[in-house]
Amino acid sequence: MSAPVVNESFPLWALLPKRETTAQSFVDKYPEYDGRGIKIAIIDSGVDPGADGLQVTSDGKPKIIDMMDSTGAGDVDTSTVVEADGQGFITGLTGTKLKIPGHWANPSGRYHIGVKNMYELYPAGVRTRMAREYRQTQWEPIHKTSKTETLRELREFEDKHPEPSNDSSDDKIIREDLKSKMDFLEEMDTKYRDLGPTYDCVVFYDGSHWMAVIDTSGTGSLEDCTLLGNYRECLNYGTISQRVSHGTHVASIAAANFPNDPDRNGVAPGAQIVAICFDDKRLDRRTTGSSLVRALNKVIETGCHVINMSYNVSRQYFDGPVLDLMSEVVNKYGILYVTSAGNSGPSLSTVGMIRTIHSQSFISVGAYLSPDMMTTAYSMNKQIPGLMYQWTSRGPTLLGDLGVTVCAPGGAIASVPTSELKRADLFTGTSMSAPNCAGCLCLLLSGLKALNIEYSPYNVRRAIENTALKIKNYEPLTHGHGLIQVEMAFEHLVQYKVEMEREVRFYITCGQGLGVYLREAVDVMNPSLHDIQIEPIFLNHKQIDNKRKVGFEMNLRLVCENEWITCPKFLHMTYDKREITLKVDPRPLQEGMAHFALIKAYDTNNTEIGPIYKPGYIWRQFMDIPANVTQMVVRVKNCEPMDEIMCILQALQVRPLNSLRIQKMEKCFALKAQNETTFAFHLKASRALEVCFGLDFHCLADTSIQLDIKFYGLQPSLQSFTMFSSEMIARIDIQTISDFEEIKPGIGVYNFVQPLMPIENKVRPLDSRDVIPHAQQLYETKGQAVRVGFTSILYDLTYGPQYISLVWMIFNSDTKQYIGAGLDWFSVTREIT
Repeated sequence: MSAPVVNESFPLWALLPKRETTAQSFVDKYPEYDGRGIKIAIIDSGVDPGADGLQVTSDGKPKIIDMMDSTGAGDVDTSTVVEADGQGFITGLTGTKLKIPGHWANPSGRYHIGVKNMYELYPAGVRTRMAREYRQTQWEPIHKTSKTETLRELREFEDKHPEPSNDSSDDKIIREDLKSKMDFLEEMDTKYRDLGPTYDCVVFYDGSHWMAVIDTSGTGSLEDCTLLGNYRECLNYGTISQRVSHGTHVASIAAANFPNDPDRNGVAPGAQIVAICFDDKRLDRRTTGSSLVRALNKVIETGCHVINMSYNVSRQYFDGPVLDLMSEVVNKYGILYVTSAGNSGPSLSTVGMIRTIHSQSFISVGAYLSPDMMTTAYSMNKQIPGLMYQWTSRGPTLLGDLGVTVCAPGGAIASVPTSELKRADLFTGTSMSAPNCAGCLCLLLSGLKALNIEYSPYNVRRAIENTALKIKNYEPLTHGHGLIQVEMAFEHLVQYKVEMEREVRFYITCGQGLGVYLREAVDVMNPSLHDIQIEPIFLNHKQIDNKRKVGFEMNLRLVCENEWITCPKFLHMTYDKREITLKVDPRPLQEGMAHFALIKAYDTNNTEIGPIYKPGYIWRQFMDIPANVTQMVVRVKNCEPMDEIMCILQALQVRPLNSLRIQKMEKCFALKAQNETTFAFHLKASRALEVCFGLDFHCLADTSIQLDIKFYGLQPSLQSFTMFSSEMIARIDIQTISDFEEIKPGIGVYNFVQPLMPIENKVRPLDSRDVIPHAQQLYETKGQAVRVGFTSILYDLTYGPQYISLVWMIFNSDTKQYIGAGLDWFSVTREIT
């Protein structure tokens, strides 16, 4: 027997995948095009500047050049102004006497003071750990000792006075007092709540910069605390808590730099980072429209070239000023905007933020799993061909756009905050594929800037689309245009750098949508005609020279490879909207399956450039649900004699303007050999149903599975009714579509709606950070209420056209204590005592 190989070096390069996208070979070929000169904004949960690889760029410049919390959760009211007494002390709002160090420069002598609860700044994991440690080291030793001593006194008293009926008046008082102490100590243990430390904050102007300090000593010794200025001016930071791991991990994938360990580098180690936290800890890791507006204003202010937003901020329907600003960042300021596709697959139309918006301005990235990632990051027993993660979200968008632009590696072992007590961790998701793609874009822009080649978001996007790799089992709605390839995209951009359409986007609409999306059964019964509008629009078109608009002219050849689509052959374009008509004939297509077609437009003067514009195995079946069907039961059986399998089952019905979470049913489960399991799903009658079934990517072998689906229908005579307290009995008749059905009626009250009228309501303009360019001031309305009610009426409007944000916050009117906050009725639960 041969000895095992133990001297093989560990493939560190596979922990953060860069070879799959040719990013590593590009940097090897062009070492100075590694992101230098490029700024990337990480709009996420915040970035820890102390994490490994986030200190300097590959050319020695500061890695993180600006940091911002756009949520307002960290705001401190410092409107109170004081001056130091003759001994150099000021009194903080907590009542603590704060000693001002003698070497601090403050020409005015005026100090702005405030107060902040530190738990409001800690990530949830750190807050939980610190609260647990405080309870174990500070609370429990004293509390348990008190309980023990009190119990001992009580038992000793009972031993001496075994009969309470014989107690004297003094004995009764002593007995009751000891029992009350025990009850009180037990109740304190049950209702224990750690509110965390509250520290004084001091802000002053030293003659050149605004400076700030937090009395983390808790004793008033400011000399022992870290004095900080604005990060972008001083590039110094102090540690209270490191941000949530997600944002740090994302930043590390995109641009981490390890001078002594280059195999651990991010995709673009030369790029600089602007870190923006818009993850509001008051709202359970969700965000608001005003937070996103502030973040995008910071992106514009700092001159970023690329944005990465690995975050799903979608509500019921995403529209209005927030979306307008997001699009303007791309179409006016020329910034490349990368988003994660989402982790809600494998059903179609599950893409995240861009499901219901005009998504042509954004690069949406799906998650790819490569063979090298399987063996190194996931330590799988063997490699199989690369595939998409089963949970990566699929297109199309509800408006008919492709939904997924490209795909990139969707996992990495990368740096995390030091508060996690480890250097790096394995994260998986489209949150990881997006920064991988964003890093690739930084490489492209770095090379273009070095060669003085002008670009726009439009020609860069077309380059990565037209050069993407069509991997095995390619599906457009899953892979987008394919796996991003840096080297080929760069060659494409250099070769076609002077083409007329370099700074032109083609705004394609079909009615209110971006493409033809026929999903319901009634839409595919007969052939249909669809009018498509195509409009060329220059980057920052309102400021572009009119001579360029007059000179724009293209002759296009339209190509569709699908026989069931009929379209014109040629289209002459000038700088004006044109309209063509498509005919869609679904009759030859197989029923119950998903079918996809692209119409590609080629410039007849340069067809080699590629199309100018374009409108893992998962079993998938579409079904038309009759009006009387309300339930579906799915039985899954593992027919394998020995192997356990991991399965994913999803059922999705698209209901216009409704949240995806309302209409998607999902089960992830393990199934032992020869075992079966059953799931029931509630259905919406008269809507098309998509059922998807697949195996986890860890299941490497071919597997035999039996899948049975049965439908049931129970129709109540009343879908909803109101029962008054004076009514003792209410009758509801139920009809079934089968001969016999056993039912178990139940009734429950799930929501209590209490309309809440404010006692007082005021509208005031917010400050300079709450302005949408240019000069669109945001306003705040604040109300004071007498009691709290819970209602979901705000849910649909969180990012609606009339409002940028709708946030409720609860404070105790007597103590001013913060109780909770949220965007809607299910955001927060608090016990108020």
